[in-house]
Amino acid sequence: MKIADEHGLIVIEDCAHNPGGEYKGKRSGSMGHMGVFSFHQQKNMSTLGEGGMVTTADRVLFEKVLSYRSLCCRIYGDSHKYLSIDEDVYPMNRKYWWMHFDDTGYNFRMTDAQAAVGIEQLKKLDENNRKRRVLAEALTRKLEGIKGLSLPGDDPEGNHTFHLYVIQIEDDFPVNKTDFMWELYTVKGIKAWSHYMPIHLTGPFRKQGHSEGECPVAENAFNKYVTLPIHPELTMEAIDYMAECVRELGKG
Repeated sequence: MKIADEHGLIVIEDCAHNPGGEYKGKRSGSMGHMGVFSFHQQKNMSTLGEGGMVTTADRVLFEKVLSYRSLCCRIYGDSHKYLSIDEDVYPMNRKYWWMHFDDTGYNFRMTDAQAAVGIEQLKKLDENNRKRRVLAEALTRKLEGIKGLSLPGDDPEGNHTFHLYVIQIEDDFPVNKTDFMWELYTVKGIKAWSHYMPIHLTGPFRKQGHSEGECPVAENAFNKYVTLPIHPELTMEAIDYMAECVRELGKG
C-alpha cells in the first residue's frame, strides 16, 4: 500500500479464492482500496452458482461501484437498485419518471434470492474455512517427506482458507504431471485437477500468434501444479485414501 500511495495507484485485491482469510489481523478485502470476491459455485461461499461482491472503505469508489453495477442510472427518491438523483446537481423539477445516466453502464445486479442465500452462507463461512484448514493440515502431514513433491505453505501471520489444495510435481518425482493426474483421476477415482492454463496458451490468444515460451514462469508453474480435492464435507477417511494413493505414485 505504501508503494501504491507514493505513486497514486489504486490497489484492488483479488479475493476470489480467499473469502474470510486474514493476514496480520486484517481480513481479505480490507487491505487495499477495494476487494473483489467471487460467489461462483466452487468458491468457499456461493450464491446459487454465480455472483460476487466488492468491498471498499472509500466513499467515492463505493458510489462508482453502485453506479456501474446498475446501468450507471439515477432516479428520483430513495432506491437500493439505482442511485438517487441529487436535485441540486440535476434540477429537473421533480420529473419522477425521469432517469439520468452518468455513463454507459451494465446490469451486474444479483437477485434477491441470491442475496438471501449469500447472507446465510456468510454465517457459515468461518466454520467452513476452519474445516478446510483442519483437512488441509492433515493432508499436508500425511504427504510430508515425499521426494519430488512440494506442498502448500501456511504463513503463521495469516489465516489460509484453502480454496484449493495445490501441490507441485517436481522434476525428480517418479511420474510427470499428466501421468500423475491420469492415475489419480481415472484409476483411483480422485478428482485431481489442473489450475490454471496460462492465458496466452488458450485458443483465442493462440489465434493471435501467441505461443509457448512467452511467459516461462507461468508455463513452468502450469506444467507442475496439481490441485487435490478439498472442501468442508471431505472426511478424514478420504484424506487418508488420497495420501495413500499419492505415496504409491511417489514410490515409482
